[in-house]
Amino acid sequence: MVATVASLIDLLDVRFVASDFYQGTTPDIGMPRVFGGQAAGQALMAAAKTVEEKRVPHSVQSHFLSAGLIGPPIDFRVERLRDSRSFSDRRVIAEQQGRQLLSMQASFHAPETGPEHQLVAEAVGGPSEAGAALRPFPEDWADFYRRWSSLAVDWCPDSNVRPLTTTGKGTLPRLWVRTSTPFEGPQAVHSAIATCVADLTLLRSSFSPHEIGPHNDVQTFTLDHSVWFHRPFRIDQWLRFDHLSPSASEGRAFCVGGFFDERGNHVASVTQVGLIREWLGQHNWTKRK
Repeated sequence: MVATVASLIDLLDVRFVASDFYQGTTPDIGMPRVFGGQAAGQALMAAAKTVEEKRVPHSVQSHFLSAGLIGPPIDFRVERLRDSRSFSDRRVIAEQQGRQLLSMQASFHAPETGPEHQLVAEAVGGPSEAGAALRPFPEDWADFYRRWSSLAVDWCPDSNVRPLTTTGKGTLPRLWVRTSTPFEGPQAVHSAIATCVADLTLLRSSFSPHEIGPHNDVQTFTLDHSVWFHRPFRIDQWLRFDHLSPSASEGRAFCVGGFFDERGNHVASVTQVGLIREWLGQHNWTKRK
């Protein structure tokens, strides 16, 4: 259960063991294996603990190698690749009981001044007004999602209608997300939570073109998960998370996402490749084309 913001921050935090060596916990949060976003967030926090706080994460590339077990701690070993005047680069290997779970490369940058632009953000409806009912995770989604009461979620209605794919269905779900209560913390903590949150829903954008239902209909596993942070942000303030799945084939889906604040600032981009495998013969993909 990730019921409070404090429990979410504790979940992603790691404990110092020795120089460049940290440990993270793997409590039961409702999944049969360690949630990939949790491991990625912990790896980013391990890397951040070896960098000056003024250097903030600007890119994270995670490769998931195997599923983690609930209970045993995860060891995070940090390799210092570079510390220049402006940048710090780290490689993190996550292991559990001698088995590698994740490999991450993270880069940190001391913000500088320079030219600035972005694509104009599409105007969409904002999150529900204070006091109005939010649109949380749909009822047919796995109970795991409703355990994340540390997050406030508001789906943009009728967002999944375009652009059309070759199945004739759209693939553009949108949601607003923030932590359920404010908290104080460095940018690295906000970035680690965003890295975790992005893995909660992004791969599901590849389900929409095939009208795939709840998670128990298919077997999924994130293979690659990368995040680029463009501008400062707070995850305890509303961020719009746009999803898109440009392509799926050979049992793998490619998905991209973007985080925007309420002013339309593009604060982060996400890419993900995940396994989508037929589960116990419940789907016949050729019939769905």
